[in-house]
Amino acid sequence: LACLNCGGPRCFITERLLSFLPPNLEALDLADCKLLRDIDEVSKLHHLSALSLEGCVAPMAQVLEICRRCPLTSLNLSRCAVADETAKEIASILPKLLELELSGSLVSDVGLKAIAGQCRRLVQLGLRSCA
Repeated sequence: LACLNCGGPRCFITERLLSFLPPNLEALDLADCKLLRDIDEVSKLHHLSALSLEGCVAPMAQVLEICRRCPLTSLNLSRCAVADETAKEIASILPKLLELELSGSLVSDVGLKAIAGQCRRLVQLGLRSCA
């Protein structure tokens, strides 16, 4: 299994499922999985290149740990509590990002400047309805 799409408005996935994810998973979509509070298991997916946590309430510290441990090139954090400091950290950790979605976040010009300065390979950046 290379790609797993578990998200959606009726998602009832919990942390328990995350411990059963195949270690060589490359893409994971957990959009709108509102029951997820602890996503630490995702950081063990060392082949993960695409991750969507759109609308999730996962702790940003865990999101940043995933960014450190996984070779992400696509990251969707729309409608998540991403502020400028987190955006700056993501930019410094993942300079090879190709796609970054932050629509509905709290990112301002400060975070955008860091992203533009460090993520030089970006081909898609979503910032709709940001602060």
